[in-house]
Amino acid sequence: MAEPEGNEWEIWNDDGFVCKRRRRRSSKICAPADDHNLTADQLTKKNQKRKKKILMKLRDEYRKEIQDWQKLSNILSTMKTPIQTSPTVTDSILPKSQKFSDEFVCQILFIDELLLQAEAQEAVILNLSNLCDAAEAMISLDKEQYKQSMMDIPLLGSPRSILVCNVCLSD
Repeated sequence: MAEPEGNEWEIWNDDGFVCKRRRRRSSKICAPADDHNLTADQLTKKNQKRKKKILMKLRDEYRKEIQDWQKLSNILSTMKTPIQTSPTVTDSILPKSQKFSDEFVCQILFIDELLLQAEAQEAVILNLSNLCDAAEAMISLDKEQYKQSMMDIPLLGSPRSILVCNVCLSD
């Protein structure tokens, strides 16, 4: 945004509240001095051109944003590595001569997948547990510091010491 030329501050009075604010730019949109001489057709054409210009600018901004998202999507897709399948039970443990049905192999793969999910959930729960322990330690430390600060507050002693202080003040 271009800065206003000359004095960029103006004094502004808003119902008795006087303050300084930045001087506003004068533009043809705000002050259409030339529009008085235009006919209705010319005025509508001018407004259409202005609207078209604004819409084209908005379209360009959206296109740029879509391109940025596509770049991020491409980067993400290149970062993903294909899941490497480990040899199944039928390939490694059992002899090749034994044949199993597809249903049995699917069940084994399903069980393996469930085990992997359970291990991932266990890791998440362990991380959350560690975070909770750290938060509890921080809270207990804060409580101890607060208790100590309360204990360090000097309190007045006995009622006699209060009377002695009052007698000293009255002299």
